Amino acid sequence: MQFYNHENYIAWENWISGHEWDICGTLNFAKGRKLYGKDAQDVFRKFWHIADQLAYGQNGYGIERMVFTHYGALNDNIHLQFVAKSAFEPEDFCIRLNALYAAFHTHTASPADNEILPIISKRHACRYALHEFWKTGSETFNHELSHLNTRCDRSPIKDQPITPHPDAAARFTHATKGLWLTRAHLAFNDHVELAQARYTQRHG
Repeated sequence: MQFYNHENYIAWENWISGHEWDICGTLNFAKGRKLYGKDAQDVFRKFWHIADQLAYGQNGYGIERMVFTHYGALNDNIHLQFVAKSAFEPEDFCIRLNALYAAFHTHTASPADNEILPIISKRHACRYALHEFWKTGSETFNHELSHLNTRCDRSPIKDQPITPHPDAAARFTHATKGLWLTRAHLAFNDHVELAQARYTQRHG
């Protein structure tokens, strides 16, 4: 158990904000079907593994992201907050990622109960991802679920950019049932409106 340290928090915020994220999100479990501990981590890990393969193929690369485990005000609501770099056009990626998660498992929440959106302010998105830092310190960072793409310095293609699969969007669509895509699209529009109103209220 770690205790809150403001200097550590600022260091984490600066490190996270130093990356080129363009989306952020919250992934929940369905009401009445929540998982905890290892069971929850296993579901989250398998989801990100599938998303990585759809986005980049089976080459060891994946969706660049930093993931944080949160437990809610009463410590009984495990869920994920994350910031990430989209694998294709951000709005479409948000919708397809939400649809994929909702369809992935019987315990994952429907698109309306998750929230995956383009970032309005990177600094504020990173602060929100860290908003349970005061409870658990750096343990809120889920290193197993986070991912940054790197090449070996000796790789003959080390200077070439790491890019997603050219058919990543189509691969996500194929992996997700049409009903979930429709629901995710509707949820996205609602979430954008709410997020913009929330940001204006908090930050002007």
